[in-house]
Amino acid sequence: MNGDRKSIGPALSMPTYQAAMTLPMASTAYFVLRYYAPWGDGGADGWQVPVNLPTVSIEGTPAPVTMSTWFSYTKDYLQGQITEGFDQHAQYYVAEVYASTGKDSQIVFSGTFQQAAYYSATAYIVYPYQDKGQIEVLDLDLTASPTGSNPYIVGNPSVFAYPPSSPGSSAPLAPPVLSLFADGNPPARPEFRSKVNARTGEISLFRPDQQTSVSQIVDELAPDGCSKAYLYATKAAEQQVLILRIKVPTTFVHNSNPDTVFGEYQCREITVGAHTVDTAILDFWTVSSRMLTDYIDADGYAYVFFAPVSYTQSKVTEQGTPATRPPVMAWGRYTGYLLGDPDYAVIIRYRAPADAWVGNPQNAFCFATPEEEQPVTAAQLQEYLPEIFGDTLANFEQGQIGAVNKDRDWPAQE
Repeated sequence: MNGDRKSIGPALSMPTYQAAMTLPMASTAYFVLRYYAPWGDGGADGWQVPVNLPTVSIEGTPAPVTMSTWFSYTKDYLQGQITEGFDQHAQYYVAEVYASTGKDSQIVFSGTFQQAAYYSATAYIVYPYQDKGQIEVLDLDLTASPTGSNPYIVGNPSVFAYPPSSPGSSAPLAPPVLSLFADGNPPARPEFRSKVNARTGEISLFRPDQQTSVSQIVDELAPDGCSKAYLYATKAAEQQVLILRIKVPTTFVHNSNPDTVFGEYQCREITVGAHTVDTAILDFWTVSSRMLTDYIDADGYAYVFFAPVSYTQSKVTEQGTPATRPPVMAWGRYTGYLLGDPDYAVIIRYRAPADAWVGNPQNAFCFATPEEEQPVTAAQLQEYLPEIFGDTLANFEQGQIGAVNKDRDWPAQE
């Protein structure tokens, strides 16, 4: 069901919503809520303020919603940088639900819209249909009350046109250890592909294949069976410093004054993350849409740097940045935030990319398995294909990161 558009007068309170999903009989599912770029107090650390959660029930029986071990403002949030992990500036919650043994069952969830760039609810059916079932509802598809007031519909007052809800109180401060997998163990790490141009140092990006898209708790599956929500890149071991260039699409929360009327966005939220193999050292690993626009250039491009943890930490100390925020790298013509070493992968997350936007990852080919994957090309995403170059720390200190020179124009795509 799609939310409808309606102009409403001055808002007294945030609209509410209710929605339902049907689970196959005798199934077990994990019902996951994702809130990207929650606003909180509107400051740089507003994402740490817990949202107000919806109530969830299955066939009328309440299903407690708890904070997943993924979440932010507790000590556990640092684990989000390990392997495919999660976005630093998002909040994730989960409820375990069981369908009736004799009939299909309905999950019903209802609540108040929250001030966040993006909200989704996804039921992952983990038994007996492991890797077979995924039911997803995005914020714009929720039926709102008053009728027609869904704040994620183009032309409607947005969530920022209303007074915010009071800070959430339903999130437990000591989250239980929850597994999203029937046997208690996560699937093997995705077999991420890697391709590096030995001459230029350019690192290719890939779109998750069909197999990975249904086995790794990913979301926003496109009709072709691959997720349209992610691109990833894996560097070579000798590449110690990376520079990423990305043409920033129009997004919802792009600065400290989000739109009070919901607009047409090329991508609701886009973020860049540095993910590690097995160790959480730094207290930050993600650059959000709002942060990307801090140092956007005249042509609409933003830059993100990656360096060894010791180097990045030295910049934190030098600049005196707060623990959860990255330092800034000024390198000749290029300026952007500096993250740590992505020795697992660089992951770019796309939330609700518009179908008509050329940079939508669904415009890249969808492959069946990791072994078949080929890099995303400029022919597919045009100028919105992010580019990443890597090199040694010694060459970086001499003004070079692969084909990128700090005092010259960005190299032309080959």
